[in-house]
Amino acid sequence: MLTGLVLVLQSQSLTTSLTNKALVKRIENDNLSSSVQALLYPTLAEAFLNVLPDDGPKLNGTPTEATVSGQKIAFSLQDVAGLVDIHRTAEAVAQKHLTPADFEALLRIREMQQPETGFRQSLARANAPAHLSLMLTDASSQDQLNLENLSIRMPAVEVLDNSMVAAGAPKLLRVEVE
Repeated sequence: MLTGLVLVLQSQSLTTSLTNKALVKRIENDNLSSSVQALLYPTLAEAFLNVLPDDGPKLNGTPTEATVSGQKIAFSLQDVAGLVDIHRTAEAVAQKHLTPADFEALLRIREMQQPETGFRQSLARANAPAHLSLMLTDASSQDQLNLENLSIRMPAVEVLDNSMVAAGAPKLLRVEVE
């Protein structure tokens, strides 16, 4: 019986140790992400001023690498106007830029959306595929899509109706650190 008690205590101790190790790793990753974002602020400021150099990161979600504190970091910048907004983008435009399955998920999101629900919660509540979080937003300030910065995750389509096309400098960027 004493052996059983010792085994239970050791197993609890090991579980606690593994949990703590995972938490430390998560905190380290969060700190590294914060460092990368801080280093990206000058690039973001340039983008807001519409003077991003031609050889700088693209604003369409294209993965880019940088070295931070001796570590290679992969990140992407996405102009939210190049994403389908779950509230603002017209159904016809969204349908054109999403696969049929993704469009159906968008309709479920819109149907189940509640004012107090956050973006990621809305996706989870509608059981939307995880990749949609990279193609959708709830932060666009316009009904139109900026095709110049259209997410690389969306298929290219022929634009027949220019009333649904936005242009100009990005107003809000999403930063994804991998």
